[in-house]
Amino acid sequence: MKKMLFLGLYAGLIQMVHAQTNSLPTTGNVGIGTGSPATPLHVVGNMTLEGGYAGNASLYTGTGTQELNRYLLLLNSAQQPSASGLKAGGILVSDAYDFASPGKNDLVVKGNVSIGRSSVASGYQLSVAGKAIATEMKVQQVNNWPDYVFKPAYRLMPLQEVEQFIQLKGHLPEIAPAKQIEKEGLELGANQALLLKKIEELTLYIIEQNKELKKQNEAITALKDKIGKIEKAQYRRGEK
Repeated sequence: MKKMLFLGLYAGLIQMVHAQTNSLPTTGNVGIGTGSPATPLHVVGNMTLEGGYAGNASLYTGTGTQELNRYLLLLNSAQQPSASGLKAGGILVSDAYDFASPGKNDLVVKGNVSIGRSSVASGYQLSVAGKAIATEMKVQQVNNWPDYVFKPAYRLMPLQEVEQFIQLKGHLPEIAPAKQIEKEGLELGANQALLLKKIEELTLYIIEQNKELKKQNEAITALKDKIGKIEKAQYRRGEK
Protein backbone atom coordinates (compact mmCIF):
# COMPACT_ATOMS: atom_id res chain seq x y z
CA MET A 1 0.00 0.00 0.00
CA LYS A 2 2.78 2.42 0.89
CA LYS A 3 4.55 1.51 -2.31
CA MET A 4 1.45 2.25 -4.37
CA LEU A 5 0.97 5.59 -2.55
CA PHE A 6 4.61 6.54 -3.16
CA LEU A 7 4.32 5.65 -6.85
CA GLY A 8 1.16 7.72 -7.13
CA LEU A 9 2.76 10.75 -5.49
CA TYR A 10 5.86 10.34 -7.67
CA ALA A 11 3.73 10.14 -10.84
CA GLY A 12 1.84 13.22 -9.76
CA LEU A 13 5.07 15.11 -9.10
CA ILE A 14 6.45 14.13 -12.51
CA GLN A 15 3.24 15.33 -14.13
CA MET A 16 3.49 18.68 -12.35
CA VAL A 17 7.12 19.12 -13.37
CA HIS A 18 6.41 18.40 -17.02
CA ALA A 19 3.15 20.38 -17.19
CA GLN A 20 3.00 23.35 -19.58
CA THR A 21 1.92 25.78 -16.85
CA ASN A 22 3.27 26.05 -13.33
CA SER A 23 1.73 28.47 -10.85
CA LEU A 24 3.18 29.97 -7.72
CA PRO A 25 1.30 31.56 -4.80
CA THR A 26 0.03 35.09 -5.44
CA THR A 27 1.70 36.36 -2.28
CA GLY A 28 5.36 36.41 -1.34
CA ASN A 29 8.49 36.66 -3.46
CA VAL A 30 10.65 34.19 -5.32
CA GLY A 31 14.41 34.37 -5.00
CA ILE A 32 17.00 32.75 -7.24
CA GLY A 33 20.47 33.02 -5.80
CA THR A 34 19.14 34.90 -2.77
CA GLY A 35 17.30 33.90 0.40
CA SER A 36 15.65 37.30 0.85
CA PRO A 37 13.99 38.33 -2.44
CA ALA A 38 12.92 41.98 -2.52
CA THR A 39 10.51 41.73 -5.47
CA PRO A 40 8.13 39.07 -6.81
CA LEU A 41 11.08 37.68 -8.78
CA HIS A 42 14.57 38.43 -7.53
CA VAL A 43 17.55 36.94 -9.41
CA VAL A 44 21.09 37.36 -8.21
CA GLY A 45 23.31 36.56 -11.17
CA ASN A 46 22.81 36.29 -14.90
CA MET A 47 19.73 35.27 -16.87
CA THR A 48 19.62 33.49 -20.19
CA LEU A 49 16.68 34.01 -22.59
CA GLU A 50 16.49 31.99 -25.78
CA GLY A 51 13.97 31.37 -28.55
CA GLY A 52 10.70 33.25 -28.48
CA TYR A 53 9.21 35.61 -31.05
CA ALA A 54 10.76 35.10 -34.48
CA GLY A 55 13.70 33.31 -32.88
CA ASN A 56 14.38 36.19 -30.50
CA ALA A 57 13.86 36.11 -26.75
CA SER A 58 10.96 38.32 -25.64
CA LEU A 59 9.81 40.15 -22.53
CA TYR A 60 6.06 40.86 -22.41
CA THR A 61 4.58 43.80 -20.50
CA GLY A 62 1.09 42.31 -20.26
CA THR A 63 -1.45 39.87 -21.67
CA GLY A 64 -4.30 40.12 -24.13
CA THR A 65 -4.69 41.25 -27.74
CA GLN A 66 -5.02 45.01 -27.24
CA GLU A 67 -2.22 47.55 -27.45
CA LEU A 68 -1.29 48.35 -23.85
CA ASN A 69 1.16 51.19 -24.53
CA ARG A 70 3.35 50.14 -21.64
CA TYR A 71 7.06 50.63 -21.18
CA LEU A 72 9.78 48.43 -19.78
CA LEU A 73 11.52 50.48 -17.09
CA LEU A 74 15.10 49.85 -16.00
CA LEU A 75 15.50 51.12 -12.42
CA ASN A 76 18.41 51.03 -10.00
CA SER A 77 16.57 49.24 -7.18
CA ALA A 78 13.23 48.97 -5.41
CA GLN A 79 14.63 51.28 -2.73
CA GLN A 80 16.17 53.72 -5.25
CA PRO A 81 13.85 53.65 -8.28
CA SER A 82 15.84 56.13 -10.38
CA ALA A 83 16.54 55.41 -14.03
CA SER A 84 19.28 52.89 -14.72
CA GLY A 85 21.20 52.36 -17.97
CA LEU A 86 21.16 49.98 -20.89
CA LYS A 87 24.03 48.64 -22.96
CA ALA A 88 23.33 46.89 -26.24
CA GLY A 89 25.15 46.02 -29.45
CA GLY A 90 22.44 47.13 -31.87
CA ILE A 91 19.14 48.86 -31.12
CA LEU A 92 15.91 49.14 -33.12
CA VAL A 93 13.17 51.58 -32.06
CA SER A 94 10.08 50.64 -34.00
CA ASP A 95 6.47 49.48 -33.62
CA ALA A 96 7.32 46.50 -35.82
CA TYR A 97 10.43 44.45 -35.15
CA ASP A 98 10.67 43.35 -38.79
CA PHE A 99 11.30 46.98 -39.82
CA ALA A 100 15.08 46.56 -39.65
CA SER A 101 17.86 44.47 -38.17
CA PRO A 102 20.51 46.90 -36.90
CA GLY A 103 24.09 45.74 -36.98
CA LYS A 104 26.36 45.94 -33.98
CA ASN A 105 26.93 49.55 -32.85
CA ASP A 106 23.95 50.74 -34.96
CA LEU A 107 20.80 52.56 -33.84
CA VAL A 108 17.78 52.52 -36.17
CA VAL A 109 14.70 54.58 -35.34
CA LYS A 110 11.55 54.18 -37.42
CA GLY A 111 9.85 57.27 -36.06
CA ASN A 112 11.08 60.61 -34.78
CA VAL A 113 13.88 61.50 -32.36
CA SER A 114 13.91 64.20 -29.71
CA ILE A 115 17.06 65.21 -27.84
CA GLY A 116 16.84 67.50 -24.83
CA ARG A 117 13.10 68.05 -25.16
CA SER A 118 9.96 66.07 -24.27
CA SER A 119 8.49 65.97 -27.77
CA VAL A 120 9.53 66.19 -31.40
CA ALA A 121 8.76 69.44 -33.20
CA SER A 122 5.87 69.05 -35.62
CA GLY A 123 7.01 68.23 -39.14
CA TYR A 124 10.54 67.20 -38.15
CA GLN A 125 12.12 63.80 -37.60
CA LEU A 126 14.93 65.10 -35.39
CA SER A 127 14.56 67.81 -32.75
CA VAL A 128 17.52 68.98 -30.69
CA ALA A 129 17.14 71.45 -27.84
CA GLY A 130 20.71 72.69 -27.71
CA LYS A 131 23.86 72.68 -29.78
CA ALA A 132 25.02 69.99 -32.20
CA ILE A 133 28.56 69.44 -33.47
CA ALA A 134 29.85 67.40 -36.40
CA THR A 135 32.99 67.17 -38.48
CA GLU A 136 30.89 67.20 -41.65
CA MET A 137 27.28 67.88 -42.60
CA LYS A 138 25.61 66.92 -45.89
CA VAL A 139 22.24 68.22 -47.07
CA GLN A 140 20.77 66.16 -49.89
CA GLN A 141 18.17 66.98 -52.53
CA VAL A 142 18.44 70.77 -52.50
CA ASN A 143 16.16 71.73 -55.37
CA ASN A 144 16.72 74.55 -57.86
CA TRP A 145 20.46 74.99 -57.23
CA PRO A 146 21.23 78.53 -58.44
CA ASP A 147 23.49 77.84 -61.41
CA TYR A 148 20.69 79.46 -63.44
CA VAL A 149 22.24 82.80 -62.41
CA PHE A 150 24.90 82.28 -65.09
CA LYS A 151 22.39 81.66 -67.89
CA PRO A 152 21.96 84.49 -70.44
CA ALA A 153 18.24 84.85 -69.70
CA TYR A 154 18.82 85.63 -66.03
CA ARG A 155 18.06 89.23 -65.09
CA LEU A 156 20.71 90.62 -62.78
CA MET A 157 19.31 93.39 -60.61
CA PRO A 158 21.17 96.63 -61.34
CA LEU A 159 23.38 97.77 -58.48
CA GLN A 160 21.38 100.96 -58.16
CA GLU A 161 18.24 98.91 -57.45
CA VAL A 162 20.15 96.76 -54.97
CA GLU A 163 21.29 99.90 -53.16
CA GLN A 164 17.72 101.26 -53.05
CA PHE A 165 16.43 97.92 -51.70
CA ILE A 166 19.06 97.83 -48.94
CA GLN A 167 18.32 101.43 -47.96
CA LEU A 168 14.59 100.63 -47.79
CA LYS A 169 14.61 97.12 -46.24
CA GLY A 170 17.92 96.90 -44.45
CA HIS A 171 18.89 93.51 -45.93
CA LEU A 172 19.73 91.92 -49.28
CA PRO A 173 16.94 90.98 -51.71
CA GLU A 174 15.59 87.43 -51.11
CA ILE A 175 17.51 87.13 -47.84
CA ALA A 176 15.27 86.86 -44.78
CA PRO A 177 15.55 89.74 -42.28
CA ALA A 178 16.95 89.20 -38.80
CA LYS A 179 13.54 89.31 -37.07
CA GLN A 180 12.20 86.52 -39.28
CA ILE A 181 15.25 84.33 -38.58
CA GLU A 182 14.92 84.92 -34.84
CA LYS A 183 11.28 83.83 -34.98
CA GLU A 184 11.29 81.01 -37.54
CA GLY A 185 14.89 79.81 -37.57
CA LEU A 186 17.05 79.03 -40.58
CA GLU A 187 16.65 76.30 -43.19
CA LEU A 188 20.22 75.21 -43.85
CA GLY A 189 19.82 73.83 -47.38
CA ALA A 190 17.69 76.70 -48.70
CA ASN A 191 19.94 79.28 -47.04
CA GLN A 192 23.07 77.76 -48.56
CA ALA A 193 21.43 77.94 -51.99
CA LEU A 194 20.54 81.61 -51.45
CA LEU A 195 24.04 82.45 -50.26
CA LEU A 196 25.49 80.76 -53.34
CA LYS A 197 23.06 82.72 -55.51
CA LYS A 198 24.27 85.98 -53.99
CA ILE A 199 27.90 84.91 -54.48
CA GLU A 200 27.20 84.12 -58.13
CA GLU A 201 25.43 87.46 -58.58
CA LEU A 202 28.37 89.20 -56.91
CA THR A 203 30.68 87.39 -59.34
CA LEU A 204 28.66 88.74 -62.26
CA TYR A 205 28.83 92.25 -60.80
CA ILE A 206 32.59 91.92 -60.47
CA ILE A 207 32.87 90.68 -64.05
CA GLU A 208 30.82 93.65 -65.28
CA GLN A 209 32.87 96.05 -63.16
CA ASN A 210 36.05 94.50 -64.52
CA LYS A 211 34.81 95.02 -68.08
CA GLU A 212 33.99 98.63 -67.30
CA LEU A 213 37.36 99.11 -65.63
CA LYS A 214 39.10 97.59 -68.65
CA LYS A 215 37.27 99.95 -70.98
CA GLN A 216 38.18 102.91 -68.79
CA ASN A 217 41.83 101.84 -68.70
CA GLU A 218 41.84 101.46 -72.48
CA ALA A 219 40.23 104.89 -72.84
CA ILE A 220 42.75 106.41 -70.41
CA THR A 221 45.63 104.78 -72.29
CA ALA A 222 44.30 106.07 -75.62
CA LEU A 223 43.83 109.52 -74.14
CA LYS A 224 47.38 109.49 -72.74
CA ASP A 225 48.72 108.48 -76.14
CA LYS A 226 46.75 111.27 -77.79
CA ILE A 227 47.96 113.83 -75.23
CA GLY A 228 51.52 112.59 -75.70
CA LYS A 229 51.29 113.03 -79.47
CA ILE A 230 49.87 116.52 -79.03
CA GLU A 231 52.64 117.47 -76.62
CA LYS A 232 55.28 116.12 -79.01
CA ALA A 233 53.77 118.09 -81.90
CA GLN A 234 53.73 121.27 -79.83
CA TYR A 235 57.31 120.68 -78.76
CA ARG A 236 58.44 120.30 -82.36
CA ARG A 237 56.69 123.50 -83.36
CA GLY A 238 58.41 125.31 -80.51
CA GLU A 239 61.82 124.13 -81.72
CA LYS A 240 61.15 125.58 -85.14
